[in-house]
Parts: sequence; structure tokens; C-alpha cells
Amino acid sequence: MAADLLELDDLLCLREFLRVSNDRSGREASLDQQHEVLVADGQRDRFRLHPEPYREVGSASKYAKKARKDFDRLVKDLETGQFGAGGLALWELSRGSRKVKEWAHMIELLEEQGLLVWIHTHRRMYDPRIARDRRTLLEEAIDAEIESHKTSERLMRDVASRAAEGKAAGRLSWGYTRRHDEETGKLIGRVVIPEIAKLVNELFGRVVRGEAISGIEKLWARRGIVNGVGKPFTHAQLVEVLRNRTYIAERVHLPGKQGRWWYHRDEVRITKGDWPPILKGKKGRKLFFAAQTILDDPSRQKVRPGGSRHLQTMFTLCDECVGPMVVSGKRPSKAMKNVVRPGKGTAGGIRNEDGEGRAPIYRCKNKGCVTINKDDLEKFTIEVVLAYLSSPKVYEDLVRLDGEGGQELESLREKLDVLRQEHRDLIQSRKARRITLAAFESLEPDLVNEIETCEKEIRRLETPPVLRGLIEPGVDVRERWEQIDDPVRRRAIVQVVLTPERAGQLRVLKSPGPGKRWPVESRVVLHQAPAA
Repeated sequence: MAADLLELDDLLCLREFLRVSNDRSGREASLDQQHEVLVADGQRDRFRLHPEPYREVGSASKYAKKARKDFDRLVKDLETGQFGAGGLALWELSRGSRKVKEWAHMIELLEEQGLLVWIHTHRRMYDPRIARDRRTLLEEAIDAEIESHKTSERLMRDVASRAAEGKAAGRLSWGYTRRHDEETGKLIGRVVIPEIAKLVNELFGRVVRGEAISGIEKLWARRGIVNGVGKPFTHAQLVEVLRNRTYIAERVHLPGKQGRWWYHRDEVRITKGDWPPILKGKKGRKLFFAAQTILDDPSRQKVRPGGSRHLQTMFTLCDECVGPMVVSGKRPSKAMKNVVRPGKGTAGGIRNEDGEGRAPIYRCKNKGCVTINKDDLEKFTIEVVLAYLSSPKVYEDLVRLDGEGGQELESLREKLDVLRQEHRDLIQSRKARRITLAAFESLEPDLVNEIETCEKEIRRLETPPVLRGLIEPGVDVRERWEQIDDPVRRRAIVQVVLTPERAGQLRVLKSPGPGKRWPVESRVVLHQAPAA
């Protein structure tokens, strides 16, 4: 027994690097299987294995995003002399890396320290100090990287082909499940889960009616509605659901890159999918694109927990510098313009231009040009908004848009989809050099102008979704306003109404003079858009 232990200690000690990709096909040898094979190699070819192998799960491709902690630890141990063995044992060379740069550095480290490399698939030991062995190891690294390139190109072609045919790909969207043939078990396609489909329709409907996503997040959490992994939806996840074109049976493909389609509108390719939609028919598409309009609105305020919920911050403007107004509960600083010292008999401190002390105010965010009492301004603003929404003409226009204008709006949206696809195709044709630069420059400006004209017309015709629920027949607007207890929704309504195209953009003027709380009517102006 002692002789056996002595003989074992005399054997060359190799330290394993075991790696397996996240391969659902089942063809990859598992980490334990690789270890067992290397143990057998050691018994046959007279080497022993270090008791602490490096173990890694993940891709070694140059396209991999995930950090390779154990590979990095292996390199660091070699660089610092903490490797603790006479060589490296691998299942195959590509188990370590598919990047020539990484392996070239590895070979240099092994050579410097006189360490060997055992590769199971070759059934032999390599010595990087020998020119022929070093050449073989480098050639294997080059072959592994080229194979990685080929695999990537093949996958990209397959994905593009499936996308062009409208085939489903990737993870199942919330609300769908896979359907298999009962006899053969073969995948037939994706089908809708009716209970969840109702929730998807509810979400789109609530957002289009003007409800805040943050409010829906809390409501669904109270109702126990959970996502695909059994947890309550976050705000970001609800936005992902609202952006998901799967629900209108559309396949989205971004050639050669990963990302969200709404960040790459000029590059994304959209085709009709081969699965049933959850948002059905023209009504469903109208609902989907109405939600996109809300999400795309550049003036949309994304309120974070603990963030500003004041009625008019950032979109009510200072008339002096046209900067945004913000709420402040503190006295203005001495450096602010239009600030005067208190007169004799005051309680001390600095007053704002309306003679206010610590009362909450709106003030110019840029330079402090103007300030105005917060409560007075908001009361005035609410009256302006309600007067606008109570107007019979406004109501008639919105009804017309929901009725006669609805078909025109739908046609314009379809036209815009076609124009955007033509623009994407034109860009791709230029990138692939299928058309000359001169031809591109002659075609592209007119196409962009047509897209912008179409978008402008859609904005003109669209019924503001947050207004639609406020002016239903037979219900007083003021009463409906009082029933809204969500400050975010109230803010959204005010923000939609107070635009140059509607009631007017509200701007705050300098007060006529100091030391007095001047009426709001003398302090504000509504800027209207020029008549078309």
C-alpha cells in the first residue's frame, strides 16, 4: 500500500479545466463526465489530477457576454505562480477558449513555467517549449475561433430566415404556451392562454385610458397578478409587455445585433407572425399603437418612487427664459433675480416676488427669473383644463376623431409602418452597397419628409388617450376630475391639455411689482400654436 502511494506521488500532477456550454441539446459532455474521462486517461497514461479543478458553465466564444470567472482565475493563478500543478488537462482545446488571443497568452504562460498540456481528444501530452507542439496548439486555437465564427454566421442566417417567414423564436411571451402533437410530441406552435390574454388586454386598455403604469403596478400587486416566474410585475416589465409586438402577431428581427426594437426603428425588420394574436383585429392593433404613442411621447414624465408628483413641474415655463418651472418649499436664494429684501416690520428672511415667505412656490429652474405661489397657480390651471374639457367644440372634435377620423387614423398608421419599412430597406441597401451613395442621397430626404409628415398628421388626428375617459357622454368633467385620486394621472391630463395645439402652453410672467400677492391672471399667459 505504501509503495502504491509513493508511486502515485511520483506521477505528474495535472490540473483540470472543465467547461460546458449552456447547451439544451444534451450533446455536450457534462463537467462530471469530462472529469471521469480525464481520470481514466490518467490511469492509462500515468498522470494524476489535482484535487481542485477549475469548473465553468458558459460559452467560450468571442460573442459570449457573460464573465468567465474560473477561466480568469486560471490565468491569474498561472501569472502569480499559484497554479499548483505540473500541467493543464483539457477535454479538448476549445473547452478552454475559442479566442486566439486568449490561448496565445495561455501558451506563453505555460511555456514560461515549463508546464505541459494534456488534451483528451488528441490522446497526447503537449509541451509548449517544443516548436512543433506549440504550433499544433496555436493551430487548434485558430481552428476553434474560425469554427466559432462559422457557427455564429450559421445561426444568424437561420434566425434571419425564420424571421422572414414569421416563425416564432426565443422565449415564450407572457400569455402564450407551446402546443405539441398528442401522438408524436412534435411542436405544433404557440397558443394563447385565455386567462392571461384578458390581463394583457386589460393592461393596454388601462394605459390607453390614461392610467399611470406605476399605479397599475401597485394594483396588480394587490390583486396577486404575477409574471412568468411567479413574482409581481415591476414597472419595467409592464413596459416590456406594452412594447411586445408578439401580442399583435408580429415577428421582430434586428439583423446582427441585440436590443429593443423601439431603440432601433430604422434597422428593425417586422414580419407577420405565424401565431394567434392576443390583441385581435383592427381594434387590437389600434389599442397597441395607441399605447406606443403614449410610451413614445417625448414629454411623458417618468415618475420614480419618491420623485416629483407636482401638477405642473417641468412643463409649465418661465416666460423670461422659457425654462421649466419647479416646486420649491424654501425661500429663494439671495442670488435669485426679482428677490427683494423684506421691509420694516417683517418677520425676517427673504420674500419671493409675490411677498411669500415659506409657502410652496413654482420658480424658474434655470435662473430663478420668476416665482409664483404654488396653490394659486394650480387652482388656476385646473380651471383652465376643466374649461377646455367642458367645451362642446372640444367634445365634438374628440367624438369625430373616435368616429369619422378613426378610419383615417388607422390608414395613416398603416402607411407609416410601410414608409418606415421602406426607409429601413433603403438603409440596408446602401449598407450592402446594392445602391450608390448618390441614389441613396436622392431618395432618402423625400422618404424622411414623407415619414415626418405622416407622423405629424397622426399626432393631429389622435385622440389624447388620457382625455378620452374624462369626457364620456352624460358625465360632468369636473365630477370626473374630482374622482381621480392618482396625482400622476392628473398630471398627465394637465400635460396633454396645456400644449400650444390645445388649450395653450402656460408660461409665468414677472409680477407687475414687488411686495404684493398679485392675482394669477396677471401673472400667466397661454401661448397658442399659430393657426394652420
